[in-house]
Amino acid sequence: MPDQPLVPEVVEPTAGPPAKIEPLSIARLESEIEQWKQLKILLVKATRPGDWKIFGDKPYPEMPAVISIAARAGVSLHILGQPVPQYFNDADPPYVIYTSIAGARRGIGPEFQEVGMACSKDEFFWRDKKPIPYHEVNVTTVAKKSYTNAARRALTACLGMRDFTVEDLRAAGKEYEDVQVIGFRKGKKGGPKPATTASEQKISAKQVSRLWAIAFAKPSWTKDEVPQLLASMGYEIPTDIPGSRQSPDYEAICGTLAGSYEDWQASLGGAGEPSRDDDEPPLEDREPGEEG
Repeated sequence: MPDQPLVPEVVEPTAGPPAKIEPLSIARLESEIEQWKQLKILLVKATRPGDWKIFGDKPYPEMPAVISIAARAGVSLHILGQPVPQYFNDADPPYVIYTSIAGARRGIGPEFQEVGMACSKDEFFWRDKKPIPYHEVNVTTVAKKSYTNAARRALTACLGMRDFTVEDLRAAGKEYEDVQVIGFRKGKKGGPKPATTASEQKISAKQVSRLWAIAFAKPSWTKDEVPQLLASMGYEIPTDIPGSRQSPDYEAICGTLAGSYEDWQASLGGAGEPSRDDDEPPLEDREPGEEG
């Protein structure tokens, strides 16, 4: 008797009552969230004030703080490859952007990989309140800064924190007098002036126009590729970028867009999206936007 083909039985799903969240589950979740907040404060408290810097109104841990938090949280960090430089010698002043990729894993959980960038035009490297050519900057420090940014992003992603806040530092007993503040004006009592509107916390419309103008000044980027760069920095759209006077991420993104999409992909060592086809026609509806 010849073999008969197997026909799978189709089972129609039956609609059941929606699952109920028991009050005990809600209370347990609220308790876990509160415990996690306390853990975050304890991790920050274990660091030194000198291991933090504040850009605008946002604190960033330096590498000693990143290592301290990772060790206490049971997170292993590692760099993927070496920091890759991208030079812009035709700019005024000439500058360089370093790109690094770091990975973080807690126990046997999944690994989180994040991209970090650092630009020699960042306010941290200024002299006499203005940027200087990259050959006058210690570029090794710029390269290390890119890895620090990548490691910080991987660490916070792995822990589900994403970023630290000024309130975290205050709760951990870190005073502004002990933390280096960059690109930031103090109020009468010290500390950042509170933002009054959401537009003050993000980049302005003029800065968004400048970002798109840089990207489309020459046929190097498409409208589908710019979001890939933004996503690698943790942003969905340009207006998600913090709007402090000299936002390190904003300047790094603009600096990368001044180059080509292929150069950026090469700096990632193939970790990003596949490169577009060389035969792809350029977009016809590009608007340079307003220079800012």
